[in-house]
Amino acid sequence: MAIKATELYKKHHMLFDSEAASLDRKGTLTEDLRNLHYLQSAEDSRSLNERDECCVIIAGGGMCEGGRIVHHIKHNIWKRGVHVVMVGYASQGSLGRKLIDGAKEIYLHRLRIPVRATIKTLGGFSAHAGQSELLKWLAPLAEHSPRVCLTHGEDPQRQRLAEAIHQRFGITAMLPEKFETIEL
Repeated sequence: MAIKATELYKKHHMLFDSEAASLDRKGTLTEDLRNLHYLQSAEDSRSLNERDECCVIIAGGGMCEGGRIVHHIKHNIWKRGVHVVMVGYASQGSLGRKLIDGAKEIYLHRLRIPVRATIKTLGGFSAHAGQSELLKWLAPLAEHSPRVCLTHGEDPQRQRLAEAIHQRFGITAMLPEKFETIEL
């Protein structure tokens, strides 16, 4: 998906923000993209785990719970000199959160693996809307008194959002529990 999105941006320069447009005019952006190698197949991705030279692997799966990122972590997290940069949010209990919280070892594919890599975190890159954005989104719908079910996020944050929805719109949001059924 990221490869396809990048290809779309390369074709539609008018979508660039001012910073990207400036880099594009200078040729810097094109030069940077020329050095980027896209690996489409799982086999190509696995080949990265056999390389000895330096490389930067950009992979999705912020919580590290599935996909190719799990294999990259498995094959590299035990190495000194490796840096793992966690971008965005990782929920409690996820592998990503364990790494962010400083786990000294992890369990992957029934293996105990020591964490020797340096883990860094870049906050502020969540793809999810925050409370103010969600309230703004809900505003035009609120006059119709919709039923609101907050199914995503951790309980303290869901509770705060539910309180904000009630205070601002008079709507009591449901906070269903895991495996709870909601009839539509």
